[in-house]
Amino acid sequence: MLAYGESGRSEYHHGFYFVCRTAMLASIEQRLAGELAVSVHQVQAAIALMDEGATVPFIARYRKEATGGLDDVQLRQLQERLVYLRELEQRRAAIIESIENQGKMTPLLLEAISGAEDKSQLEDIYLPYRPKRRTKAKMAAEAGLDILANDLLENPELDPETEAAKYLGAAFSTEDGDNPGVADVKAALDGARQILIEKFSEEASLINALRTYLQEHGVIESKVTEGKEQEGIRFSDYFDYQETIKTIASHRLLALLRGRREEILNLKIGILYWTFTLLYGILYMCRSVWMKGTRFIQSCFPPVNLWCGCFVWIPQAV
Repeated sequence: MLAYGESGRSEYHHGFYFVCRTAMLASIEQRLAGELAVSVHQVQAAIALMDEGATVPFIARYRKEATGGLDDVQLRQLQERLVYLRELEQRRAAIIESIENQGKMTPLLLEAISGAEDKSQLEDIYLPYRPKRRTKAKMAAEAGLDILANDLLENPELDPETEAAKYLGAAFSTEDGDNPGVADVKAALDGARQILIEKFSEEASLINALRTYLQEHGVIESKVTEGKEQEGIRFSDYFDYQETIKTIASHRLLALLRGRREEILNLKIGILYWTFTLLYGILYMCRSVWMKGTRFIQSCFPPVNLWCGCFVWIPQAV
């Protein structure tokens, strides 16, 4: 799997593939010029005026010569994107510093971070390196179950129960606190499962694929909270409501969020039943990288929480 949809040399690193990019991102000014279809000089002039405190109406009306005639709409778009891109660069620098302080930075990883084009992509790459609390997966890894998880994932011919029996152990203590150890085979398989769930949840290319899929095929559903029918009568249109994410109007989404905030509505995001076959297609494509241990997945995984509370069975065909 590729972390980016570009052609070129790719390399596996820390659980997912990065594409080696031939060039880094352009400067903020160049990106804004491309988005607005204007010259870099016009963008630079507008940014300089904004940084001096000039407002958009002032620049549009009195500084047309300096900006080459940029109008209100272009200037507002430029201003919004300028804020976003500057925040993106600040976050990029913070992530690079964090990974370098961990001693985990590599030239390939730096290249991937430097080439991230938006905040979501940047955070997806950073996810495996983000400082974590002591999760069930971390405690399982402390007990040596990361080896079990990797073995079962890589070799579907292994018998999960037989392999898990090799990792039983008593409780022990670490610098981070007490660890219950591995009491029985069930605990061993559960720990290995937690490790793999965390690993899959940090797979940048999988996250991006599922996010894109959900945006296209996801459905937002709302139900009234039991006993709140009279109190929330103004939200009655949404007591039993569903609409696709792709088509929902902004005012309806705001109403749903307001109803949830006031604890009148319960919201969830799901996927229409008929689209499951398409989702299985995504899972099948991903299987060669992170689902080789089909037998293990089937034997010790309950329905896997893939995205936003949508539970999907991993079928025999996958």
